[in-house]
Amino acid sequence: MRRVVQSGDMINTYFKRVPHYFWFYLFFLWIFFTALAVSINYYHGVVKGLSYPKNSFLPPIGFGDFFAPFGAWTESQGLGDSGFGMTYFPATYIFLNFIRALTDDSPSLSVTLSLLIWFLGSFLVIFKFLRHNGFLQFLITGSLVAFSYPSMVVFATGNLEGWIGLLLLLSGVFAYQNKWNSFAICIGVACAIKGVPLIFVLLPLFVLKYKSGAIVALKTALVAVGLTIYSLVTLPGGFLDRGYSGVKEAVKTIYISQEKYRELMVDSIAGVHYGHSFLNAIHSLFGIQTMPSQFWAPIVFLILIAILLGLLYLQKIAGIDLWVKFLAVSAIACVALPTSTDYKLVYLSPALLLAAKSNLNVRYAKFLLILTVFAITPKPWLYVGEDPFANATVYLTATTLLAIIGTC
Repeated sequence: MRRVVQSGDMINTYFKRVPHYFWFYLFFLWIFFTALAVSINYYHGVVKGLSYPKNSFLPPIGFGDFFAPFGAWTESQGLGDSGFGMTYFPATYIFLNFIRALTDDSPSLSVTLSLLIWFLGSFLVIFKFLRHNGFLQFLITGSLVAFSYPSMVVFATGNLEGWIGLLLLLSGVFAYQNKWNSFAICIGVACAIKGVPLIFVLLPLFVLKYKSGAIVALKTALVAVGLTIYSLVTLPGGFLDRGYSGVKEAVKTIYISQEKYRELMVDSIAGVHYGHSFLNAIHSLFGIQTMPSQFWAPIVFLILIAILLGLLYLQKIAGIDLWVKFLAVSAIACVALPTSTDYKLVYLSPALLLAAKSNLNVRYAKFLLILTVFAITPKPWLYVGEDPFANATVYLTATTLLAIIGTC
């Protein structure tokens, strides 16, 4: 009887806990800008009769970013084929094989399962992490993470970046709990799928003592490299199938596939569409002939990484909260590349989640959260030039990310 009463009290307390008042402002700010975007698209589409993309801030809902690697892998003879669907690192196809096995190679069931793993997994992580913060805090944070603009883009495209977002959420929780081995596993797995999450190995270097941080970074590398080697050895077309020539051909065709991606998404205007990197913003405002990516991409990247290293060093000296450090790294990861599509804004989710545990007493903390929420909202207004995709979502999101970096 006593246990029942205690359980009832815990449930009542869970629903009665009220988060910091500022989270309500953030929630309504997110609703306002999202509703504004929907209203503008409705006006363009229904009142003025304009077609896509003026009538929607989302890409067409066709799950093409999932079907490309899924279809390419299903139809291929294994590693060694090239194309837009084979741009991911080899470990990706281990997870695709897992999904194929559960869905009997059904494309519709596979994309559904992939999205459910990301969506329900993210909600489970948020719920468990915020279980002592009350229902309202879970509702607000869960909405900002799972129903934000970048999450909508993941839903529309089926992009595997959702998996990365889930792994980053887990890494944020493990870092908060000082479980750095688990952090290394999450970031290592993410790096075995795509290279961009490698930037997060900087966090333990500037959160822990340098020796301890270096050990965590090394463990992360071991996970990523180990999973990659395992993929190259065991997957069809790999070492067990074709010997060393299979591994060599696999590495070669991944490089060829990524070169095709670069030609489309870095060297052409296509990368600006639904992009938010620094160079995406420049190209949306002034055209791709201004600061061409072929020359400027490595320069911009190195400058921003240097800024990040200096920023993390100063934050370590000042004892800045972990969520602010996550936010700085995430913002750089989004803005520093030559092109960065809007689903990558899910990288900001760990910072939002960790901030829910903060008492917001960090200098400029509230301003940082306002900027973060603004970054994850659609902005289909203030079009520039002739490109129908060149709206404020491109250049204002990039500007907002730079403001986040400057404020951190």
